[in-house]
Amino acid sequence: MALNPIPILRIVQGALALIVVGVDGYVHNYYIRNNRAPPSEVNFLIWNFVWTALALLYLGLAPTYFPNLHDKWVVTGVEALSVIFWFCGWIAMAAWVGNTRTCFGTVCGCARAAVVISVFEWIAWCVSLWFVVNAILSWNARNKDVEVGAVPTPYHDKPAPSSYPPHSGANIYEANPDGHDVYYAQPDSPPPAHGIRMPSSAAYGGKV
Repeated sequence: MALNPIPILRIVQGALALIVVGVDGYVHNYYIRNNRAPPSEVNFLIWNFVWTALALLYLGLAPTYFPNLHDKWVVTGVEALSVIFWFCGWIAMAAWVGNTRTCFGTVCGCARAAVVISVFEWIAWCVSLWFVVNAILSWNARNKDVEVGAVPTPYHDKPAPSSYPPHSGANIYEANPDGHDVYYAQPDSPPPAHGIRMPSSAAYGGKV
């Protein structure tokens, strides 16, 4: 069974974001203790942490607990925004650190650490975005001849295996080892309202 890289990336993204908000929070707290307004660059990295926490909650919980809210385009948007936010964050912070008149002592050391870790966080989001986009493109290539809103004919015209208990006329999906979701149409059961179900991808390692 192929290793799914996505959960590992999510753990890395969460851990790096926690480290960033820790060192960046030190810089923020320094300005607060001295009755000075923290620089916007410092505040933006804190916002990035908040965004990342919300994004990881959605990406981690929606597929299992809120499947109706889990859409491949929403996932792509969340990933893309995360890439943009972290890129802008470390670029802005690096520019602030480069100004020796405002960066000094332990505060500057923490700010530099925030820049470096933010770069790795940005890379982690770039990698997960690549997996998501690659999964969508791969699936579209395999199903380019299937009309949107229709159930793929290779999968919809077979009854459910005898191992399935009676399902009161509902449709059944089953994940195949090759990464596709097989659709079993039950007697007198209409096609799913959402049309084509996004399949798993061997490259992505899970559903988009």
